[in-house]
Amino acid sequence: MRKNARRLISAQETCEYLRRGEWLLDVRSPSESRRYHLPNTTSIGILSDSERAYIGTLYKRHGPSVARQAGHWLVQGKTREDLCQRWRYAIRRNSISGLFCARGGLRSQLAQEWLSETGNTLWRVDGGYKALRTHLLSLLQRLPSELPFLVVTGKTGAGKTIFLQRVAQELASQYDVIDLEQCAAHRGSAFGRESIPQPSQASFENLLALQLLQIKSSTGDTQPTRPLLIEDESRTIGELLLPESFYLRLRSATRIELTRPISERVDILLEQYVDQRLAQLQDLSFSCDPFENQKEIPLLRLRRALLTNLGKIRKKLGGVRYDSVRRVLEQAFSLQRRDGSTHHHRRWIELLLLWYYDPLYEKHLHRMRPLIRRTFHPEQFFEQSSLKPVKRSTQAVIKEQNYPSASRVLRRTSGSSPEGAALTTP
Repeated sequence: MRKNARRLISAQETCEYLRRGEWLLDVRSPSESRRYHLPNTTSIGILSDSERAYIGTLYKRHGPSVARQAGHWLVQGKTREDLCQRWRYAIRRNSISGLFCARGGLRSQLAQEWLSETGNTLWRVDGGYKALRTHLLSLLQRLPSELPFLVVTGKTGAGKTIFLQRVAQELASQYDVIDLEQCAAHRGSAFGRESIPQPSQASFENLLALQLLQIKSSTGDTQPTRPLLIEDESRTIGELLLPESFYLRLRSATRIELTRPISERVDILLEQYVDQRLAQLQDLSFSCDPFENQKEIPLLRLRRALLTNLGKIRKKLGGVRYDSVRRVLEQAFSLQRRDGSTHHHRRWIELLLLWYYDPLYEKHLHRMRPLIRRTFHPEQFFEQSSLKPVKRSTQAVIKEQNYPSASRVLRRTSGSSPEGAALTTP
């Protein structure tokens, strides 16, 4: 056997590799990888879901020796050869240096041995995903209190997510940014559901922990000086729950408030609720059936989704106002089918702001007002920035919004903060 063919790496060391953007090979079954995903991992399971269940039964009834023999029998000959070929291709493509399974047991041991026989020496995570998960949860518990949170608040449609994305692009040397809605694939409101599914709770927490570690590690052992900008969120984002320690830190952190005229807020929500979602549905529709009506079908799906969202807030709106918003929304779709314009949706979005979102924010503001340090229009913030970034229109930034995979979200952060940052936290 090759030298270091059975090398083990601790969960803590592995997280450092992930933080730096290095890739791992995940040899768990497909369902395990989906439910408990880690960023920067390529999933090529040594067993299918049904095979894993069969081996697990043998392990419980007859012990590891019988289970190992059955595993070799299931993955032998041409099957093993094809599997190793897929692994080698993934290793070359993503420069993979390590691998893991659920608990660092039979599956990752076999994969490590087989790859070593083909000349590919990868280290293995000691304890597997279970050890990684334990370490990531400890980071979620510890790191929020060690970082200088600066929470971005404001009414719905104020462009908080757009603001964070511009800061990340144009002021990366002055601020760190975590986009919770991007991590959760949800815009954090009753109408915030995306066309792509949300990650599992564990996958969301894993990504969040690694982002916190990335930001903490960029400062070394020194006290962090760059504010960490995070959007003000409730405890839940769609179906996902913010970790307790993270949420408590979020609630107590200093805030800045973004403000815009209602006309600008309607523009932003029109783009997010209607234009972007319609474009996503058209893309999904074409990929599923390129021969179906590419205008009518996505429009019907969007109408159904928006009516479902509206139904979720019926009690809070009240019967009369719910009926009014629904009627205006139905009229907007009827007019859009005639002339193709999404401009007709402006009225029901404005009613939604006045009757639902703004009253909710006023209640929230009453509790959080003592924590707000400054209130300003987003453009004012960038105009006063010492870096004087290239100005870009709000619409241009909105159109660039997407929710990339967790692997692309993890990027190496910049160095320490220069003097003269526009905002600092206590």
